Amino acid sequence: MILITRPVEDAIYLQQRLRSLNIESLMEPLFVLQPLWFDVAELIAAKIVVSSKNAIRALTWAKASRDLQLYTMSDNIAEFAIFSRFSNVVSCGCGTANELEAYVLSHFSKDEKVIYLSGAEITRDIVSSCLERGFKSVERRICYMMCPVKEFSSNVYAALMRRNISGVILLSVQAAVLCKSLFLKYGISPNFFSYFVMSPRIASTLSCDTVYVSSVPTLDALVDVIERHYYVERKT
Repeated sequence: MILITRPVEDAIYLQQRLRSLNIESLMEPLFVLQPLWFDVAELIAAKIVVSSKNAIRALTWAKASRDLQLYTMSDNIAEFAIFSRFSNVVSCGCGTANELEAYVLSHFSKDEKVIYLSGAEITRDIVSSCLERGFKSVERRICYMMCPVKEFSSNVYAALMRRNISGVILLSVQAAVLCKSLFLKYGISPNFFSYFVMSPRIASTLSCDTVYVSSVPTLDALVDVIERHYYVERKT
């Protein structure tokens, strides 16, 4: 069984893909979304750059105008924004924050008003890079934070005690750090599991014996890695 450490609404796709491979899974969000207040009026007439679905959720929570100019990092986030009834959405078609930064630098005018809408923690300071290159009006607005859980749910705890879980999906450095600390809290060695991650940075954070990294940072590539290695690990 594989533990999916994503919010339920984001984990459903992974669970469905794993089920098609006859791989059981449990969904266990390690962080809880906490929207933060911000002045949505400041977003009007600006190009709004978002790199996560949580920023879209925060916009919805804040009752922001549905015709804001949204530029999402990926097609997946763009689809979610449209599903959330935002009508003016452009996908930058990027897979990483570095690629998103390059897109903004090459496609946006230095005279335009640009706002990077993000969570409290980011992996790339896009705003500073833009300002260093002469952009006149680029700002960051923090619209949410992710609050870590303090313990596993009863279902996951029971599965861990029965040793039913042999693999873990981790999609951020923060999730990797928290997951390891929770395992240690329950007296479980992190090295007992195989980990499936989307970046070498997450893998290096884990520093565990068995970590598989997808070739590109997409969910489909991650599922491909799981398909290649999960049953092999189960047999060894």
